[in-house]
Amino acid sequence: MNARLPVPLRHACPVPGTGETLYRLMLAGIPLECLMAGDEEDGIEVRAIWHHGQDISELLAQQCDERIIECWIEHSRAEHDETRIERFAKLGAS
Repeated sequence: MNARLPVPLRHACPVPGTGETLYRLMLAGIPLECLMAGDEEDGIEVRAIWHHGQDISELLAQQCDERIIECWIEHSRAEHDETRIERFAKLGAS
Protein backbone atom coordinates (compact mmCIF):
# COMPACT_ATOMS: atom_id res chain seq x y z
CA MET A 1 0.00 0.00 0.00
CA ASN A 2 1.49 3.34 -1.06
CA ALA A 3 -1.07 5.59 0.63
CA ARG A 4 0.30 8.53 2.59
CA LEU A 5 -0.92 9.41 6.05
CA PRO A 6 -2.63 12.81 6.23
CA VAL A 7 -0.60 13.67 9.34
CA PRO A 8 2.75 12.45 10.65
CA LEU A 9 2.88 9.96 13.50
CA ARG A 10 4.87 11.11 16.52
CA HIS A 11 6.67 8.35 18.33
CA ALA A 12 6.84 8.48 22.12
CA CYS A 13 6.39 6.52 25.39
CA PRO A 14 6.01 2.72 25.21
CA VAL A 15 2.37 1.70 25.93
CA PRO A 16 0.43 -1.08 23.78
CA GLY A 17 -2.12 -0.27 21.01
CA THR A 18 -3.61 -0.16 17.53
CA GLY A 19 -1.68 1.39 14.70
CA GLU A 20 -3.77 -0.26 12.01
CA THR A 21 -7.08 1.01 13.38
CA LEU A 22 -5.72 4.56 13.44
CA TYR A 23 -4.40 4.14 9.91
CA ARG A 24 -7.88 3.11 8.71
CA LEU A 25 -9.42 6.14 10.40
CA MET A 26 -6.84 8.39 8.76
CA LEU A 27 -7.59 6.87 5.35
CA ALA A 28 -11.25 7.67 6.03
CA GLY A 29 -10.21 11.32 6.19
CA ILE A 30 -10.21 11.88 9.96
CA PRO A 31 -7.18 14.08 10.70
CA LEU A 32 -5.53 12.32 13.62
CA GLU A 33 -2.11 12.39 15.19
CA CYS A 34 -1.08 9.81 17.75
CA LEU A 35 1.61 9.12 20.27
CA MET A 36 2.70 5.54 19.74
CA ALA A 37 5.71 3.30 20.24
CA GLY A 38 7.00 -0.20 19.66
CA ASP A 39 7.35 -2.37 22.73
CA GLU A 40 9.41 -5.56 22.58
CA GLU A 41 6.66 -7.65 24.15
CA ASP A 42 3.41 -5.93 23.18
CA GLY A 43 4.01 -4.56 19.70
CA ILE A 44 2.57 -1.16 18.88
CA GLU A 45 0.80 0.70 21.66
CA VAL A 46 -1.12 3.91 21.35
CA ARG A 47 -0.64 6.43 24.11
CA ALA A 48 -3.01 9.15 22.95
CA ILE A 49 -4.95 10.22 19.88
CA TRP A 50 -4.96 13.88 18.93
CA HIS A 51 -7.46 15.72 16.74
CA HIS A 52 -6.95 19.48 16.32
CA GLY A 53 -4.74 19.60 19.42
CA GLN A 54 -7.08 17.72 21.78
CA ASP A 55 -6.69 14.17 23.07
CA ILE A 56 -9.82 12.41 21.82
CA SER A 57 -9.02 8.83 22.90
CA GLU A 58 -12.10 8.50 25.11
CA LEU A 59 -14.39 10.44 22.77
CA LEU A 60 -13.31 8.27 19.86
CA ALA A 61 -14.00 5.11 21.87
CA GLN A 62 -17.52 6.38 22.71
CA GLN A 63 -18.42 7.41 19.16
CA CYS A 64 -16.89 4.67 17.01
CA ASP A 65 -19.04 1.84 15.80
CA GLU A 66 -18.60 -1.62 17.32
CA ARG A 67 -16.45 -2.91 14.45
CA ILE A 68 -13.81 -0.29 15.18
CA ILE A 69 -13.90 -1.02 18.91
CA GLU A 70 -13.58 -4.76 18.23
CA CYS A 71 -10.67 -4.07 15.90
CA TRP A 72 -9.14 -1.84 18.60
CA ILE A 73 -9.39 -4.58 21.22
CA GLU A 74 -8.08 -7.20 18.81
CA HIS A 75 -5.03 -5.11 17.97
CA SER A 76 -4.46 -4.23 21.63
CA ARG A 77 -4.07 -7.95 22.31
CA ALA A 78 -1.95 -8.65 19.23
CA GLU A 79 1.41 -10.31 19.65
CA HIS A 80 4.59 -8.42 18.91
CA ASP A 81 4.94 -8.10 15.14
CA GLU A 82 8.15 -6.41 14.07
CA THR A 83 7.07 -6.26 10.42
CA ARG A 84 3.91 -4.35 11.37
CA ILE A 85 5.88 -1.91 13.52
CA GLU A 86 8.36 -1.31 10.70
CA ARG A 87 5.54 -0.86 8.17
CA PHE A 88 3.83 1.83 10.24
CA ALA A 89 7.13 3.51 11.03
CA LYS A 90 7.81 3.74 7.28
CA LEU A 91 4.30 5.03 6.57
CA GLY A 92 4.71 7.67 9.26
CA ALA A 93 8.05 8.78 7.82
CA SER A 94 6.81 9.03 4.20
